[in-house]
Amino acid sequence: MPLISDFEVIGSHVSTCVQSVHSVTVPSGANGLLMQCIYNTIIFTYDGSTPTADSGFRFQENVLGPDFFPVEPGTVLKFIEAGAGARLNYQFVHYTNGILL
Repeated sequence: MPLISDFEVIGSHVSTCVQSVHSVTVPSGANGLLMQCIYNTIIFTYDGSTPTADSGFRFQENVLGPDFFPVEPGTVLKFIEAGAGARLNYQFVHYTNGILL
């Protein structure tokens, strides 16, 4: 994962419960998403479709810190909890140093 010093923050940090579908559009200038799931697993999609138990990527609780996901401006991301009480923390960033891995 790239170093935090290699990022410029885009917008505000968000912390939200995802009992129902949470939809967000990647803002202009962002090419990365720092994301952490706490308390339980979430399911998310990159294509704007609604995540379900059978459709989407599972992202498990991560107590070590956020994971990095490459994104493109205008992409619609959707999130929902897979287990009760899941909380999503995320921050859009612009990666400024080299090639995204």
